[in-house]
Amino acid sequence: MLSRHSFNALLKTLEEPPAHVKFLLATTDPQKLPVTILSRCLQFHLKALDVEQIRHQLEHILNEEHIAHEPRALQLLSRAADGSLRDAIKSD
Repeated sequence: MLSRHSFNALLKTLEEPPAHVKFLLATTDPQKLPVTILSRCLQFHLKALDVEQIRHQLEHILNEEHIAHEPRALQLLSRAADGSLRDAIKSD
C-alpha cells in the first residue's frame, strides 16, 4: 500500500493525465484507498470464476505450452483455487 504522501503525488497525475495514458488500479481492499483516489476511479467488482472456467483456462495454457497433464489433476487444482485463476496458475 502506498503512503499518504505517495497517494497525494498520484492524485495530481490522476487529475491531469496525458491523453494517451490510462491507469488500471487493482486491489482486494478498496476501503484502504483514500476517498480522493476512489472518487476519480471507476470501480468494477469482479466475480469469482467457476470451477469449469478455471479448468478450461488451465487446460488451454498447458496445451499452448505443450505440457502433458491429467484431467483429474486439473479438476482438483480448479476446485482448490476457490474461484481465482491466479491461485490456480501459481499452485505449488
